[in-house]
Amino acid sequence: MSPRCLNDNNKSYWRLGGLIRVYKLKKCGLSLGGGDQCRKVYVEAGLLDEKSLEACASVNRFWAHLVEEVNKERECQKTIQESILYLQRGERREEKDNLQEAYSDLKTDAIQLEERNVFCGSYSVRVLMDQSDQSRIIHYSGGDLVAVGSASRKVRFLGMPGTKEVPPLLSGSAGSKALLLDENKGLVLSTGFDLSIRCWNIYSGACVKVFDGHRGTVTCLDLHEEQLVSGARDGMVKVWNLRSGRCLQTLQHSSAVWVVRTDGARVVSGCERGLVRVWAADTGALIKTLEEHQGPVKCLSFDQWHLVTGSTDGSALGWSMLGKLSRCLVAFHHPKEVVSLQLLYLRVLSGCADGNIRIFNYLTGTCLKVLTAETSGGPISSVHVSENRMVINSPAVVLVFQFEDVSWDYTLDAAREVAGKTNQQQATWSRTAVPCWRRLYHDRMRRLALEPEGAGGSCFQPGSAAGH
Repeated sequence: MSPRCLNDNNKSYWRLGGLIRVYKLKKCGLSLGGGDQCRKVYVEAGLLDEKSLEACASVNRFWAHLVEEVNKERECQKTIQESILYLQRGERREEKDNLQEAYSDLKTDAIQLEERNVFCGSYSVRVLMDQSDQSRIIHYSGGDLVAVGSASRKVRFLGMPGTKEVPPLLSGSAGSKALLLDENKGLVLSTGFDLSIRCWNIYSGACVKVFDGHRGTVTCLDLHEEQLVSGARDGMVKVWNLRSGRCLQTLQHSSAVWVVRTDGARVVSGCERGLVRVWAADTGALIKTLEEHQGPVKCLSFDQWHLVTGSTDGSALGWSMLGKLSRCLVAFHHPKEVVSLQLLYLRVLSGCADGNIRIFNYLTGTCLKVLTAETSGGPISSVHVSENRMVINSPAVVLVFQFEDVSWDYTLDAAREVAGKTNQQQATWSRTAVPCWRRLYHDRMRRLALEPEGAGGSCFQPGSAAGH
């Protein structure tokens, strides 16, 4: 529905979207410049964007007054929506605010998992690309190269630790929807508007294989050894053999798929409807469906035991990967859309549309640290992590966070001091965002409980080790 004016018995109804307000102009002593024909104005907040409202406000002071009321109505609606979401899920999360509580009524076995305070030391920042591009996508999987794609249908490579572009330049049908770089295999996979997935040799620039089968734009990719998985707007998730190019399984959602990941045995996918599905990679059987998100699921990460999923609703939710347990175990709250997630050593690294990277304790849901990416006030598009390096993409800039090298000592039972290794080569980085200092890291092997699957599986749960 677009803004329009309908005349009925000398009454003008202006549809601007949202809730209806009635303004009796004669009582207020106001006029819209249309004479006595305008007796009432019905204003609904929501359909006009901010730019259009600004244009309306510039007509005269009376329209400016109406626009001010529309903006107030929008703020009120936003507050109500946030309150509704909080009430829908808040009570349960207050009762089960950590994994120990979430597993309290389940039979569990004890296991040991490694816990680290990753990315909590000092780091340096370098600008890898200082060029505004709203459609830019990147991928980094470790090594010395970052793959960069854009609407120009070209894929280029940036070398690190420098910032120079390195050959080859992939052009033609390289696309700009999804990228996956595997430097060890010497290939990059890309998708575009032609519904195909193309595999390129990163040394020769030649397209060596094309994967066809999707009926909608391919939006996401992941690779584990020789197993490639893809998700698309057609609602399909496909499992491919990378070497032969053959489609092994086709898995179906009822809406567009925005993220897919695999570990070789399981495939996890998230869709527009906010559903997360876990599949068996070899048979294509659906293991379970996870339903908690109130918006599209755009990112996820998992290991053998845990899964974390992020959505446009501003939440990242933690789940068990074992069995058929579909209960949400822990929640990590964000002020805006969650665009990127990594699960490492019982830590959740999230990229948010507010321009910040957050590090959470998976066991308690506590936010341990907030890193601000200097993206000129814009959102973060994606965050890629490997070892002690983060590569951050935003519409304004591509940044690299290089963290200090640390050694992890497991010989002592008590807390151990981790000393950063001074590396003279890091002096070339532009600045140090956090002063170099030593700190105590409490890296213990936690007893973790993870859920079994009813009758057929064994269950594990977090232990009662004290917090940091």
